[in-house]
Order: sequence, then structure tokens, then C-alpha cells
Amino acid sequence: MKHNSSRKRQPDASIPDSLGSTLGAKVKELRLARGETLTEAASSLKIAKSYLSALEAGKAPNIGSEVVLRIAIHYQCSADYLLGVPEQGVGKESAADEHLRRLAEALMQAARNPAAKVALEKFVAQHSS
Repeated sequence: MKHNSSRKRQPDASIPDSLGSTLGAKVKELRLARGETLTEAASSLKIAKSYLSALEAGKAPNIGSEVVLRIAIHYQCSADYLLGVPEQGVGKESAADEHLRRLAEALMQAARNPAAKVALEKFVAQHSS
């Protein structure tokens, strides 16, 4: 069977429903541990309070990687932790964490250098659904 390598498969940027409930439970746990209200957390994460409530209940549709990145940064944890992915071991980075790390690096570079905006737009285009 021949494999057509000329077609690139675009990665799906949304989190599968099966991980959504895990993510929601972790977010609620972290929010409550920090003593944040839904309103405070939603404001910090730059998402609607109703969306955060749905996310915590495991009912938010189309949870994108950018939302997971904001949550991971806000609560200072890994995307793997939020998604319930088992530890990979010291020095091993999951595909999700690598994707989020590269996105964060591109965002930081663009913030420091307006000329990097083109590279960021290219990166986002390559990793969007």
C-alpha cells in the first residue's frame, strides 16, 4: 500500500471531548485552590465566565490549544497535567507541551520584535485547524 506523502494532515487544534472533562476538573481544582471566583479566573484567562463554567463542567465545545496554553500559564502547570496525560519522565516533552511551548516562544518573540509578526502568523497558520 502506497502512502501519499504529498498531502499534509493538519492537526486538530481542539481538545477531544474525552479530555474535556479531565481538563475541566483540573481547572476547577486549580481555581478553587487559588481562591478565585469564576469571574476572576475568566477575566484573567480572557474567556467568558459562561465558557469557563461550561469548561469546568466538561461541557465546553471546541476547547482550543490557545485556551489550554492560557490556563497552563495562569496556573503554572503543564498542558499534560491539565489534560491528565501520564508523566513522560524527566527531559521528555509531550507533543502537546511541545506545541504549546513553540507557540509561547513565537508569541514572546513577536512581542519583542515587530518584524517577527510574519513568522508568528505563519506558525499560527500551520498549526490552526
